[in-house]
Amino acid sequence: MEPASLISTNPLLNMGALLLVGALAFFIGIFLGRIGISQKILKITEEKKKSDKKSAEESNFRRTLQNQITQLDEKNRDYLKLFVTLPEAVKRLCSNLTIEEVTSSIVRLTFVLMNAGEIALFLFRPDEKRLQLSLAYGLDKEKYWGLSYALGEGKIGITGEAKIVLTSDDFKYNPEVSGKIPKDGNPLVVDFCAPIRFKGRLHGVLSVGKIKSPDQNHRTFLAMIADLAAISLDNVQRLDDVQLTARVDSLTQLYNRRYFEERLMEEAQKCGNYNFECSIFMFDVDHFKKYNDQNGHQAGDELLQKMARLVRKNTRGTDILARYGGEEFIVLLSNQGRERAIKYAENTCKLIETHIFPNLEKQPLGFVSISGGVASFPKDGRTLNEIIQKADKALYEAKNAGRNRVVGFGETP
Repeated sequence: MEPASLISTNPLLNMGALLLVGALAFFIGIFLGRIGISQKILKITEEKKKSDKKSAEESNFRRTLQNQITQLDEKNRDYLKLFVTLPEAVKRLCSNLTIEEVTSSIVRLTFVLMNAGEIALFLFRPDEKRLQLSLAYGLDKEKYWGLSYALGEGKIGITGEAKIVLTSDDFKYNPEVSGKIPKDGNPLVVDFCAPIRFKGRLHGVLSVGKIKSPDQNHRTFLAMIADLAAISLDNVQRLDDVQLTARVDSLTQLYNRRYFEERLMEEAQKCGNYNFECSIFMFDVDHFKKYNDQNGHQAGDELLQKMARLVRKNTRGTDILARYGGEEFIVLLSNQGRERAIKYAENTCKLIETHIFPNLEKQPLGFVSISGGVASFPKDGRTLNEIIQKADKALYEAKNAGRNRVVGFGETP
């Protein structure tokens, strides 16, 4: 008997076998295909991750680069601003002749270069050894009016003793500085603070605060501004000293006659333009020659000095008190009518009468006294020179009436 054939002679069976084999091949193909697709997906995913990482790195690099470019642009703008602003600022600071103009220019230049929210300029008062707030930007005037610091007191006073620009970090972390600041702190916001010094002479302190992004450039700029300010303030101070010598009487330290006449012209123009009143009070020391003869000329000079200090202390700062010649004095009472001028003159006369001057007992009246005359514009004359002449005439009427009194022009002593 022959062995059975592997291929069936039944066509239906052969067809089923082929279908089975085909189905098996199909599913195997799908399985293998899925494996291939999965591998491709994994490969694509890995490549995407690498691409995303590279993109993120490139994006971070671009952002960092852009930030650096922005910072460089800001620095370039700062330096461009410096180069554009500085020549005009130097010219203005060198040409200004008053302390008000110089301080205003300093604060304006600081604002332009530093772009600070608060700027405070303190000027040093050598007689008081204090730094007094002179001009500010961004501060409440009522709150900070009269603000001052002694040398070594607070951030401003500490900077006044320093020779370099101090920063907010110095005030916080530098043990040589931070230990001197009281716990209640400083009412000013201080990012940088610079002493204004020229040849060892302290003129003031410049403080800036509320800077948007403080950096080393701001420190450099402030140091430069402080140097310019020091030169300008020193020039103004020296000019003021020269002018003061020219307009002040060397003995009494009151204004001299020449300066008084200059101010008289200014007052005349003001009175003419605005119809203001003003008055002249002229007085001299009674029996001054007798005082000199009995006590010596040095004692006479000391009497004039003491009297000048006494009268100045009791005279408004807006009035002009001057030594007019010898023992004669004159006061320009700005925006003061006749009635108020006579009251001031009588108070001055009484003040001197009751003051204890040296050798007063040797005087004919038993005390040092003055005689004075008052005349007012426009009541007593059309020009201030005419007013002076009439005040002088009233003075001699007071002397003729017995001295130690004040007479208004046209009045009976």
